[in-house]
Formats: sequence, C-alpha cells, structure tokens
Amino acid sequence: MVQENPFINEAFSKIEIPKTPPDYLNKELQEDISLFSEEEKSLVLKQINDEDKTAEEQSKYDLVRSRWWKEKYGFHFENKIAREEVIIRKYASEKENQDKKDLQTQLMYALEINDASKIVQIKKKYIDTYPNQLEGIETLFGIRNFLKKQQYLTKHGHETDYNKRTEIFKDLTEYQFLFTHFILLNSDDPEFMNIFWKTGFVIAEKMGAGKEFTALRRCQVSQVAAYKIIDSIGKKPKLSHPDEDAFNAIDLWTESGQALQIKGWNEKKPAIIKTDTIAFPAIQIDGGNKKSVLFNSTEYVKSKNVLFRAKIKNYGNKIGKDISGYMLMIPYSKIDFNTGEPTPELIEFFRQKLKE
Repeated sequence: MVQENPFINEAFSKIEIPKTPPDYLNKELQEDISLFSEEEKSLVLKQINDEDKTAEEQSKYDLVRSRWWKEKYGFHFENKIAREEVIIRKYASEKENQDKKDLQTQLMYALEINDASKIVQIKKKYIDTYPNQLEGIETLFGIRNFLKKQQYLTKHGHETDYNKRTEIFKDLTEYQFLFTHFILLNSDDPEFMNIFWKTGFVIAEKMGAGKEFTALRRCQVSQVAAYKIIDSIGKKPKLSHPDEDAFNAIDLWTESGQALQIKGWNEKKPAIIKTDTIAFPAIQIDGGNKKSVLFNSTEYVKSKNVLFRAKIKNYGNKIGKDISGYMLMIPYSKIDFNTGEPTPELIEFFRQKLKE
C-alpha cells in the first residue's frame, strides 16, 4: 500500500486563481515605452489600449515586441513557457508564487512515492490553476523525455537522418534552457530544489538512467553557478538561446558526440580561458557596437549532456555580432549542488580575473 504523505493531502481551497500574463505584459511595455521609436510607440500603445490593428500593423508590432523582449531578457518572446514564467514572477504577489510552489512540491512528493492517483489529481489542479506557469512541471516531466532522446542519439545518432537529428537537438536545447531557467528562478529555496533533485533522480532511476541524470545535474548547476558569478560581479547576464534561423545555419558540433577535453586543469582550482566554441543556452553579456560576450561553465561545454555547440565565429556572423567566448572553470567543491550558488571566494576570484 502506498504511504500517504500528509503534505499531499492539504486542501487546495485557499489557492487563488492568478491573473493572466497579458496584463502584466502590457504593464511591462508601458514602463518601457520610451525605448521605442515614435512609429513603434503608436503600435505599442494600440496593443496596450486593445485597439484594432491592420494585418500590416500587427506584423510590424510582432517584430517590435520580439526584438524588445529579446534585448531585455536574452531569450525569444516565442518561448512562451519561460516568457510567462518570467512575467508572472515579476508582478505576481508573494502569495501567488508561494501557492504555485506548494503545488509543485506536492506533485514532487507524489512522484517520489509513485502515488499515481495523486499525481493525476495534483497535476490537473496545477494546470487548471496555473495554465500560464508550467515551467516547473515541464522541467520535471521533461526529464524522462530528455534522457530518452539523449540515449537514442548516443546509440543511433550517426545513422539518423540529418533533419530528424536537428529536430532532436533543438528539443534538447530548448529543454536545457527551461531547466537552467527553472533552477535560476528557484535557487533562493534550497529545500525546494533538494526535493526537485530527489524526484528527478527517482524518475531517471526507474528508466535505468540514474547515472546520466547525475551528470545532467552536475552540468546544470555548474552552468547556473557561472550565471550567478557573472551576475554577482555586476555584469547583468542574460540566459541566451539561439533563434530558429541561427540554429539551422550553425554547423552542429556533434557528429561524433565527443565532449570537449580540457587538459592541464586542476579541478580543485578555478580558472577562465578563452574559447572558440560555445554551448547553448549560453550566458550572454551585451556591449556596445553589436558586441557580445558569451560564457559557459567548463562542465557545460565539455558535458555530453549538451549536444548543441557552435563555433563562436560562425554564430557571430549569423547574428551580426562581434562575439567573444569564455569558459569559467568552476571547482565542484565551491558550488551548492542544489542551487548552483557559488562561494564568495569563487565570485571574488572571477571578479579579479574578468577585470584582467
């Protein structure tokens, strides 16, 4: 008999139905109205005021909105799950965010003890209550699919049709973006993240992929640590994801499934090295005159969990930017493996190194 967890059985009646994202998005546009040209302003104001637009105006507005969002947040407006998670978290009340996290936690407990009826019940409640905030459960339920696709590529990638292989790479890259984004959004709650990792391991272990999940976790928290380091030294990073055109145009550095080898590095000590290869999603810092710097953790670039890598020069040519790439070599002993939080001395090391 399945053991009941009292946390799962808490009543849902106190959970409030949250507002939908469009109102928050309009608020965001209104706050940034000065960033648009006069022509763009008229389109944005029509959107905010819910006025009719011609097909041509709608098309122009869509381009303006997408460009604005990408410049502000680093990923594409079309990435609906991550977009709406960001907008809700920014404007929703503390109670709304806590209610959502409580349901996520209940769902994770149900998954951990394999209580099928509770999983269905809680998942339905979550989707009904938070239809625009699905990043958490998308990340959790995506673990199995990610590992299955990765296993498939490991065994059959060399014999798989190029178009099919590219679609799989895109799916995996999209998932890793959501995964990294999810950790960043929840890294202020170590207890919640501990439950998440335990549940993820249970899911992976049932499909014989516990070892692969452990490697995936190491990869993800190392990348989050790199983001947090860059953020802590005041560089205002974005979690960057390539758009469709750029993805299709880049040579996928995955033909042999090889991992990048780092020679001569003492893994107990931090370091930073320049690289001509970047993995996605990347940590991006924008400079003037169409210049950007892209960062990865070394673990992220060398890991076989990350199947989409690109040459810096090729990617820069495609997106029309002068790009430099760096790897942060982060000792495992200096990061929190639940949240990706780096130690203060690690932050200070990279603060001095990046000045140089």
